[in-house]
Amino acid sequence: MSLFRPLAFLLCFLWARDGAAQSLRYFAPSAARDGVLELTWVRESAGQRTAGAWPAGELGWLFARQSGTQRNFDAAEPRALDATRWALALEGDGGALVGWDLPARVEQVTVAELGAFLGARGGAHVLPTFAPELGRADERLKLVRLESLARHVRGARHDGIVLSKSGQRMELRAMLDPASAGAGGDLVFKLYLPPGGTETLVCRALQLESGASEELRVTDGLVRARLASAGPWCLEVHRLRHAEDGLELASATLVFELPAATGGGR
Repeated sequence: MSLFRPLAFLLCFLWARDGAAQSLRYFAPSAARDGVLELTWVRESAGQRTAGAWPAGELGWLFARQSGTQRNFDAAEPRALDATRWALALEGDGGALVGWDLPARVEQVTVAELGAFLGARGGAHVLPTFAPELGRADERLKLVRLESLARHVRGARHDGIVLSKSGQRMELRAMLDPASAGAGGDLVFKLYLPPGGTETLVCRALQLESGASEELRVTDGLVRARLASAGPWCLEVHRLRHAEDGLELASATLVFELPAATGGGR
């Protein structure tokens, strides 16, 4: 009995880490009120979303950019509202960009799990062409997981956005304020990648209310989109590359609110 309990705990721990391979984290699209932004995040897995508890351990690095300035701080600094919501004070009434780099983690996943994750995002072709040596669907492999989260917060006034790089490990940045574009308008995003090439990029836009998604292409570091419906969207980009003794999957997400088109759109 004394041996069974530690073994059961270990199996549950390994299962949890394995299951994370088919999930993606992004900020929830809540609005700022009275100069305070409620930070929450969501884990999306197999089409299901669950609210995530703000981590009490390895928190990574968080930043807030507004009115031409950027504040960098440890992710433990925002004030806790409850287990899942943290409060971040904003400055001024313009739009803001908030980003969070999670610490790198190592997972043990099957070839099938990784293929399902990429295939759900329009990247079913990646594994067969990029790593044909992987073998059986149930074969396990080491996966280094990198995630960078960002969200654009709509302000009371449009004062543009800061076009310089924020310093995230993998960064998606809107070149035009999504709040001023409107549904059906042209949106352009800049992608910054960690070292490792661009041949395995997978990109999509997900409408967070309807669940509709659109596959997008990355060309010369730019993502161009014309999203037809208003509401909250999550833009996500993934890059798979060979790493020491396995593979590395880096992901970036950017959540923003797209207002209804005015004057018939563009």
